[in-house]
Amino acid sequence: MNGKQKQVLIDYESRLSRNELADFLETIASKIREEGSFTFVQPTGDVRIDFPEGLKVEVEYEIENGEHVFEIEIEWREGAAGSTGKMEIL
Repeated sequence: MNGKQKQVLIDYESRLSRNELADFLETIASKIREEGSFTFVQPTGDVRIDFPEGLKVEVEYEIENGEHVFEIEIEWREGAAGSTGKMEIL
């Protein structure tokens, strides 16, 4: 074993309408903008996520066998900062 450990703190899946999804994402975005963090409340315990200034964002959209998957992944390392570029949403 190479010493890497993976700890899953949130494992959430739900079916939402477009409006519910938009509300969910807007809540997260507002909390990040205003406080730099948000707390995900779940039955197994609350998880607070604090976002630093330098974030790596990966966006992927794929279609496989008629299934559409759109993923937004946000990564950072503690103590790391900086930006590698800008993406626009129109």
